Amino acid sequence: MSKNRIVSFLVIMLFIFSLETLGTGTTYANSSPSIFITPEASGALLYSSLNVNLSISDVTDLYLWAVTIEWNSTILNLLDYSQGPFLKQGGTTTFLAGKVTAGKIEGLTCSLLGSVPGVNGSGTLATLQFNATATGTTSINITFSDILNSKGNSITHNVVNGTVNILPPQAFMATIYSPANLYVTDPENRHIGTHPTTGEPVNEIPGAFYSGPGSHPQRIIIPNPLDGVYDIKIVGTSTGSYTLVVELATVEKTTTHTYTGNISVGQIQESQATISEGEMTSTSPSTPPVGGIYIPINKLSLLAPYIGLTILLAVAVTTVIYVRVRKRKKSR
Repeated sequence: MSKNRIVSFLVIMLFIFSLETLGTGTTYANSSPSIFITPEASGALLYSSLNVNLSISDVTDLYLWAVTIEWNSTILNLLDYSQGPFLKQGGTTTFLAGKVTAGKIEGLTCSLLGSVPGVNGSGTLATLQFNATATGTTSINITFSDILNSKGNSITHNVVNGTVNILPPQAFMATIYSPANLYVTDPENRHIGTHPTTGEPVNEIPGAFYSGPGSHPQRIIIPNPLDGVYDIKIVGTSTGSYTLVVELATVEKTTTHTYTGNISVGQIQESQATISEGEMTSTSPSTPPVGGIYIPINKLSLLAPYIGLTILLAVAVTTVIYVRVRKRKKSR
């Protein structure tokens, strides 16, 4: 390590120690910029690997950031971590972690070097790669954070944590990217999602995961899904376009169907996914018919009585006319 990098390392470590001692610029108000975990809610299969990003949005003059991130070490094992591309836009950087232990990466820090302005905008600060070691749900919590501008001043910011759900070797997933809520009914008529009428979150399926109403993207994960038909309702919360992703993940493969469309406030569109022996088919979302149940009808059988009555009337009229004509001929 060069002399300059050693000096930078020592300065940064001293800075982190002073922040943790004196406090940080973190706030949980609805202000910007924000440091957050992406995706905010994600799922993966047991024994698979997954990436979690540390991201930032709407920042001005970012020169240095430092965070501590914690998770449940019985569910996730940290394999690796790497710098994201965002701060590199400003020039040469140094990237390091103060201490890595089970369930915690402490003092993960990145800084520009030299007398240069900070970076503006939004992007990825770092990526953490995990291995899923057990089923269950764990939070990915940013327990410490601070960001500095090029003048050395802390930038007030919001923090948003994330959640990872580790599933058994087979799982059914529905994800909506849109101004809409999801509501899924499984083959045993159990429900999960936001109820279309009450707007309340529902989860009647043991072990299933729902990211919650208003989350973006919104995701439903059902572990060890039963064979049969899954009814998927998309309930519009505002007007706009949507993308629905329906997936069946197994150890052997992941089947993914993607649908796009438009939806308005209060509109309900429905899709169906059918699972059978590790295979999945699904239908494109559509608006269900309004006004009752459609029943196929044999129109000819309905008209038959009327046709018969018409024939009888015609015969009767013809008979009356014939009798009258015969009487007139006899009277002559």
